[in-house]
Amino acid sequence: MRKIEIRKGLKVGMDELMAGMNQLPTQDLEQLVEALRKLLSERRKEKLPEQEASILKSLKTLFPPSVLRRQKQLREKLNAATITERERHELIQITEFLELKAAERLQLLSKLAELRAVPLKDLLNEIEASGY
Repeated sequence: MRKIEIRKGLKVGMDELMAGMNQLPTQDLEQLVEALRKLLSERRKEKLPEQEASILKSLKTLFPPSVLRRQKQLREKLNAATITERERHELIQITEFLELKAAERLQLLSKLAELRAVPLKDLLNEIEASGY
């Protein structure tokens, strides 16, 4: 098993390291885990900017503006009770399409959260604040 050099000449095995961490109070262990998450996130960011950029690009283009505009028009007609049967069918098709895109968005966001090693909830807050 790999050993970690703590300081020059002092190497500790993973089992010993885990045993030492097991002795930490819960609050200290939580701080250590958060620090490790940040370290891992930084390392992943160094290696994965292309994947993240690709996901962000996909998120930006996921919902075609023309489809969203048409859905809005049809919903307005539905609410005003002026929608035709053909338009009602079109609205159903658009809604189904957008539901699939919403599921795809969730998959992309999950992948992005995994790449960044952050909880999905935190990523969603960040994404919503930035307008994706």
